[in-house]
Amino acid sequence: MKVSPKNTHFEFYRDIFKLAVHNKENQHFKLNRLVFITPKKGAEKLQSAFVKSVSTIAGEQLGFEVEVVGI
Repeated sequence: MKVSPKNTHFEFYRDIFKLAVHNKENQHFKLNRLVFITPKKGAEKLQSAFVKSVSTIAGEQLGFEVEVVGI
């Protein structure tokens, strides 16, 4: 959960990386979904084509779904 709209993209990519590493190191307990919760303003910043591509790569190559939720 990201509570500040500042540097949202940094936190998003960091969480993607952490989940990828977790799944690589923990073969018996893999996570299959990342729900990134952030203020609406931060979620709007994550609507770029690049972020969507990263989410697609996470699903197709890293094995987990990514969802961005603005609150």
